[in-house]
Amino acid sequence: MDRVMLYYWTFFLILTGAVRYGHCNIKCYSCSSQEDPQCRNPEGKLETRKCNEEAMMQLKSFAEKIDARYAAIFDVELRTAERLPLSCMKQVTMVRGTEHIIRGCQLNSGHPDICIVVQNESNRQNIGNVTHCSLCHSDACNSAFTIRPFETTVMLISLLAQRIMF
Repeated sequence: MDRVMLYYWTFFLILTGAVRYGHCNIKCYSCSSQEDPQCRNPEGKLETRKCNEEAMMQLKSFAEKIDARYAAIFDVELRTAERLPLSCMKQVTMVRGTEHIIRGCQLNSGHPDICIVVQNESNRQNIGNVTHCSLCHSDACNSAFTIRPFETTVMLISLLAQRIMF
């Protein structure tokens, strides 16, 4: 296979992988380990839900149940939320020796990044220790860690193609 064709195949695979991460109608796990123990590992146990204003308000509600001071951190101007892309969020927080996991929908990472704000405010207000906070951009991506075959294959083929080319 000549280099030009290999270049196009690599580009195609990367583009195909990128297209899977659209923001339209993203579906996320939306749960709290306080309310549902299956929230610790929801894949195959819980349904995902479409990200919208209601889903964002539910995430805020989950956060408030960890500590009421989280209310202001998760406050979102909903008129703004309608026009911005949404992401899935996962947050793990230790509060007084208890691990709390919340999953849901949040505005796509921006300035300021919600995870940085959550960590900073948790420390500043002495709410608890945020041990994990992440945003992701594909359906059900806020589950427990899993190896996703499609993405892994795209990355491996891209790496192999680059090795062959150079």
